Amino acid sequence: MRRHLKLIICFCVLLNLLALLKYSEHNIDLLLTDVIMTGQDGPELALTILRENPSLKVLFMSGYAPDTFQHFFDGMTGYTYIHKPFDSAALEKSIRGVLDSDNTLSRA
Repeated sequence: MRRHLKLIICFCVLLNLLALLKYSEHNIDLLLTDVIMTGQDGPELALTILRENPSLKVLFMSGYAPDTFQHFFDGMTGYTYIHKPFDSAALEKSIRGVLDSDNTLSRA
């Protein structure tokens, strides 16, 4: 099996993430974000980023039951989430599934 090295970058400040996406010479393939966050929820964050980077794939995560956060996705299609806690194998499988998918997150 051929393994590819992936660079993982973590951000706590939205402006830093947006600057990286705009000015980086590296291709960012995937955004992994929590659904429920302080300030801006994950789906709104993803839609903001997708305006400038429409090919970006998105994987959401949450420790809450789906019925708790489902309203964040009202009117949206093409989203995938993984339930916390998860192990590295489950995360890798979810990431691979999103990257290999033709689904694109969008607001209907």
